[in-house]
Amino acid sequence: MKKLILNLFTISSIFCCEYKEPVSIVDYDASHKDAAMEIFFQDPMLFFGGSHLVTSGIMSREMFESENRKGMEVILKDSLRIKKVLINDGKVIGFINYFKTKEHSL
Repeated sequence: MKKLILNLFTISSIFCCEYKEPVSIVDYDASHKDAAMEIFFQDPMLFFGGSHLVTSGIMSREMFESENRKGMEVILKDSLRIKKVLINDGKVIGFINYFKTKEHSL
C-alpha cells in the first residue's frame, strides 16, 4: 500500500505539474532540512493538525508553530521513518515521509 501511494504521488507530481525539468525522488539527508522545513511552514495552519487551538484562542500562533517545528525536527531525525524529497532543478519541491514498520501507516 505504501509503495502504491508513493508511486501515485510521484506520478501525479511528475505529470500533473508544469515543470520543465524532470522531477526526481532522492533520499532525504540533512542538507534538505531547511528546504523541507520551509515547505512545512509555508502555511502551518493548514499543514498541521490542531490549528483550531489557535483560532479558538487556547494557544498562541507562535506556540503552535514552535511546537510543530520541534515535532518536525524529531521526525526528520527519526531512523524508523523513510524520508524522500522531490527535487526539481536542484530545489526541494516536496517531501514524503512514512514508517518502516508494518504496524504504522502513512
